[in-house]
Amino acid sequence: EIQSSMDINQGPLVKLGLFKTRNGDHLLIAIHHLVVDGVSWRILLEDIAVAYGQASSDQPIVLPLKTDSFKRWSERLVDFADDPDMKEDRSYWMELTSEPAARLSVDWKAGECYLEDMRHWGTALSEMRTEQLLRRVNHAYNTEINDILLAALSLAVQEWSGMDEIWVQMEGHGREELFEDINLTRTVGWFTTCYPVKLAVERDKDLRYHIKHIKECLNRIPRRGIGYGLTSSHESAGERATEGPELSFNYLGQFDGGSNETAFEMS
Repeated sequence: EIQSSMDINQGPLVKLGLFKTRNGDHLLIAIHHLVVDGVSWRILLEDIAVAYGQASSDQPIVLPLKTDSFKRWSERLVDFADDPDMKEDRSYWMELTSEPAARLSVDWKAGECYLEDMRHWGTALSEMRTEQLLRRVNHAYNTEINDILLAALSLAVQEWSGMDEIWVQMEGHGREELFEDINLTRTVGWFTTCYPVKLAVERDKDLRYHIKHIKECLNRIPRRGIGYGLTSSHESAGERATEGPELSFNYLGQFDGGSNETAFEMS
């Protein structure tokens, strides 16, 4: 009821509810996704915990200073789209998107899609496997978590589909350090970056080669993909209009195991 009562046109886009139960109090914080992302949640929850602790100790509530606004970041991006440094980025994305993304084989062609028709499948790794994935696997080739997960994804899709080129729509946090005078470390907003990636799978190569190849492919992407969404004022948006990948990939990071002990925990 609290979530559905939000009005995207009139607001407010933030609503809270306190639920008192015999097992303790539960605070619901509902925020529309257009104004908050995963990084923003960490900022907000940290501030709430700090303020709660200060108030509980009868101290004045003092929070760190805010950083640059989403509005200022957006304005700088618009100017940056016309920057000469973006010429190489545009060449990269124009070359990549000059060919349409290979389509996956499906049983039925897509028609009208409704939320009620969607299905969700999930899987989980054991605590030991998760620890190996996050802490130990990267030592061999100095990889990041995305290198390993995308290597696994591309191999799985290749085995299922028989395709040697796997197209993936990557989604990143979007808070790239492009400007020395912009600080986003405590800025709340939706900074998502989306961009296409083409991953080649060579059948006669071993896993070691495949991991290193995926890592090199991702390292070639300029500015972690944020330039893909920047269209300069003299470039027609239609020049890059191609049918995007059918697979989406987004690694949100870890939401538990934080070192700060607070009175709050995720429900």
